[in-house]
Amino acid sequence: MGRKMKKVAIVTIESLNYGNRLQNYALQEILKSLNCSVKTLHRVHESRTVTSCAKRMAQNILQTKAAKFRQFDVNIDFSDIILGKDDYPNGLAEEFDYFVVGSDQVWNPYYAFAGENAIS
Repeated sequence: MGRKMKKVAIVTIESLNYGNRLQNYALQEILKSLNCSVKTLHRVHESRTVTSCAKRMAQNILQTKAAKFRQFDVNIDFSDIILGKDDYPNGLAEEFDYFVVGSDQVWNPYYAFAGENAIS
């Protein structure tokens, strides 16, 4: 009789930083190898405006660093749950068995995504 697969959420920063993206992917793969179901909690930093959508399209056409990061992101298993700066949905703790912090910068109260509810 097998054990129930544990559901793990990775909480990390999302930035155009190679180290961040690689640690996210490596942590995800290690947890999967330990027979965990893993999702990275997706954080939204900007609102969707016509300007931001046009900027994103231009980045994709020009193959900028941002576009290349989005291409690599297909390797990251993001949760359908989207966290905002100060928006944590009700019931989040019931969705996962464990939360793993993937970056020390998550604890940095001066980092842009921290918001009013940041742990400091």
